[in-house]
Amino acid sequence: MIITYSTWARDYAKWLEHEPWVDTYEANIPLNMQRFKYIPTIGIRSEYFDYTWMTDFKITTTDGRVLIRELATKSQLQRRMFVERLEFSRRYWKTLDISEWKIVILED
Repeated sequence: MIITYSTWARDYAKWLEHEPWVDTYEANIPLNMQRFKYIPTIGIRSEYFDYTWMTDFKITTTDGRVLIRELATKSQLQRRMFVERLEFSRRYWKTLDISEWKIVILED
């Protein structure tokens, strides 16, 4: 069972269900706060390192690659706070050698 917190995430999960290249996926992955010390802090407010964050989707492909997908609307991308959160996620996954991190841009 996959739990999502928005209509957009639900629709993206439904889309993943039908993609032949997807082996498995998880939604709302909590980031391990113990790894936060490895994330460069430049350009990200220090208080962000005091909270638990989640990634929208972690996908494993049929060929074994791990992909990270964060969902964002066009209006969310206009807000500094949201962009910092996305950058935080990108840097976090980079510390785990996950190189394919992308934003799925949604219509408002």
